Amino acid sequence: MDDDEPLSDENEFGIDPEQLLQSLLSLSGDDELRLDVVEKLAQRMGLPPEKADLLMRATIEYLKNQSGSDEKA
Repeated sequence: MDDDEPLSDENEFGIDPEQLLQSLLSLSGDDELRLDVVEKLAQRMGLPPEKADLLMRATIEYLKNQSGSDEKA
């Protein structure tokens, strides 16, 4: 996907970017749940938890920028 290409309702993977953003924002708002998700992401991707947390935050920022959302992570 080109960085300048706006997000559509669903992409070739069947993921709704707005729903993904809302889910990630919900997770990031609950510290205990966020830490649990970051730990699982780190284990599955073979990353240190700090990198998995950075990946999650970067994904939220990317989706916010693409969608024009005013919500804060």
